[in-house]
Amino acid sequence: MISPKIAGLVAGALIVGGVLGRLTGSAKSDNHGTPVVERSAGGASAPGRALELSNDPGSSRAIADVTPGQEIAKQDRVMSLLEILRLNGSRKLWENARRFAQSLDRSGVMTALQQVEGLPQTNVRRSLMHSLIGRLAELSPKEAIRYADTQKDRDSRENFYGNIASVWAESDLNAAKAWAFSLPEGSARRNAISGVIGAIADKDPDAALKMVLAMPKLASDGYNWAWSVFGTLTSRNPADAARRAASLPGTQFRQQAIGVVASNWSNTDPKAAAAWAESLPGGNLQQQAMRSIVSNWARTDPLAAAEYVGKFPPGQVQREMVGNLASQWAQQDATAALAWVEKLPQGGTRENAMTNALSQWAQNEPRLAADYVMRLQGDNKFQNYLQSLTYSWGRNDPAAALAWARAQNNPEVEKNFTANLLGQWAQYEPEKAAAQVSAIKSPEAQKQAIERIASQWSESEPEKAISWLSQMPEGDSRENALRNAVSNWSRDNPENTSAWLNKLPAGKTRDTMISTFTGNIAEFDPATAATWATSVSDDNQRRNATQNVLYTWSRNDKASAQQWLARQTGLSKEDFDSYQQQINNAK
Repeated sequence: MISPKIAGLVAGALIVGGVLGRLTGSAKSDNHGTPVVERSAGGASAPGRALELSNDPGSSRAIADVTPGQEIAKQDRVMSLLEILRLNGSRKLWENARRFAQSLDRSGVMTALQQVEGLPQTNVRRSLMHSLIGRLAELSPKEAIRYADTQKDRDSRENFYGNIASVWAESDLNAAKAWAFSLPEGSARRNAISGVIGAIADKDPDAALKMVLAMPKLASDGYNWAWSVFGTLTSRNPADAARRAASLPGTQFRQQAIGVVASNWSNTDPKAAAAWAESLPGGNLQQQAMRSIVSNWARTDPLAAAEYVGKFPPGQVQREMVGNLASQWAQQDATAALAWVEKLPQGGTRENAMTNALSQWAQNEPRLAADYVMRLQGDNKFQNYLQSLTYSWGRNDPAAALAWARAQNNPEVEKNFTANLLGQWAQYEPEKAAAQVSAIKSPEAQKQAIERIASQWSESEPEKAISWLSQMPEGDSRENALRNAVSNWSRDNPENTSAWLNKLPAGKTRDTMISTFTGNIAEFDPATAATWATSVSDDNQRRNATQNVLYTWSRNDKASAQQWLARQTGLSKEDFDSYQQQINNAK
């Protein structure tokens, strides 16, 4: 569900943005299953008449006329950004995001990026950002890199690097390769190199394979280079790709290559892929291949996949394959998948399959999944099934999920759904999540919600989280949440944390927060930590806090810790001896 505020921002930006072109051609995916930018001849979008956003309620193109789930009559037309925002959970999402991005010039891409990056972390945002970055890399790779570097979220930034490198290598392989290999060691460099290798593999997988094998460190560093190479090899000749993967040296790269072959081959011929997997030596490698095959088989023929899985003896391997099958089957037909799961024998395998199926169903039809779960209240795993709904539904539409939970008026729902939901919501809209706590009736559920919101909020805005918690009544839940928030804040900004501590009145809360603060800064500022530790009013807490600081300090600089202790006058013999012992014991 798209909020009116976001819809208004996006519509306003695109009305100003002007005319959108039209794509020709079909969708294309990389070997990860992620759609990539596809260019028309010459690298530019094909010409076409614009689709313009309209403020006219009577216009046939007005956004108000496009309802969620509505079929698009002309599949080659470019949807507006606001229309795409309504496609969350739709299979047409990636293709329409790609078409939209390809229709934009540089200015349009930058305008769209500014609007999309402010959206919640949903599939819509991810697909749009991926497509827009790919389009920007096509127009100006260096500008795409500059934009990626502005992203505070490391995972997003590094994923953008792979996308940029892949697109750049299509037009200038040497430049893209030089940039990727010039990056410092780390996941950002690996993502960029993977993008280059993927671009090479699309045209010449043998050359890409030689490139990886020629650099032993690259082939053995644990990164999944195999997707770029063996995905293409398998699409051309799966049996040959399987032979080549099995003949690789016994490294991480070999394991990854076999996994890629299993995944890709099973997309076209799962029976043949399964027969090959059974011929592999027993162990983790074979089990990994079989799990991948069953997961893909479920997409095309879940009944046949279920029959295949039923041949395996009970155990961890069967449990994982049944769980994968249930998840994939539920994506296609949740009712049929759950009917199959219900017939499984009671036990861990059935419970795992049920959880997976419900989680998948909740992504597409959350209310139906939730109503189904409420019919399982007599099941001893009811609370687990409730929790499985939280991630999928809460990630896409937390407000609707919360409204459903409140309508149930059920303490178990509050405890196992609402509290988790608010904690998840707090990852990207903490103030909205915090505003819902007072409506929770169950004290236990409210306590859990407070702690989970504070934990998430303090990761990004610890000062605001602490300000919110400070307004709560004193108690264990507030103290636990404050402790976590202070821990995060002290690592992020010890000066401001110190100033806040100075304002606290003497008492249990202040002592606990000081102990938390000193434990977090002792590694990099032990002198300040020791001074703060001695200000704790409770004798036992003061002694424990000071001992912990001196032990940490002495492990790094025993002489300075000893000098500090020598300057402390007025200590009781008991305190002095206990502190000296910590210094002596540190190694």
